[in-house]
Amino acid sequence: MSWLVAGVCVKQLAMPTTSFARKVSWCWQVDPPQPLITGEIYDQIIIDGIYLSHHWCLLIATNGSHVIGWQWCDRESVAAWQALLSRFPAPTVVITDGGPGALKAIRQCWPATGVQRCLFHVWLNTKTDLTGHPKTPAGKALLRLGGNLAAINTLDEAATWATQLNN
Repeated sequence: MSWLVAGVCVKQLAMPTTSFARKVSWCWQVDPPQPLITGEIYDQIIIDGIYLSHHWCLLIATNGSHVIGWQWCDRESVAAWQALLSRFPAPTVVITDGGPGALKAIRQCWPATGVQRCLFHVWLNTKTDLTGHPKTPAGKALLRLGGNLAAINTLDEAATWATQLNN
């Protein structure tokens, strides 16, 4: 219990790591139930995939306050995303990292739904492309501009940001 709720690491327990793993191995056999599909139409659905050990990927859909569904898969393929998205009525907008499998599945399952790139993923892509310490003045300006994305809250601020990007 101290490992689970008190933040004690496995190495601090009074048992070998392998013994601990054997004692909690039953936990990996628990199959949590899917959330109930209510048919509710959400304004927004946020989707993303996380990769876990043993070549598993977990696709997750949330309405911004709680998880509404998930799908196990081996990779973020169109078919895997379709299996998840087809459970829900089309939202007004879906927020995604922009992966090609997700985008194609969105177009097929929800053709009238708007798509918004996740600002966190845009920022990560920007830092990857420019590095955390660009050398050129243009790279430095783009990195600074990318860092300002999350602070945009109004259409006027978005227009100002777009003008700065074009400049």
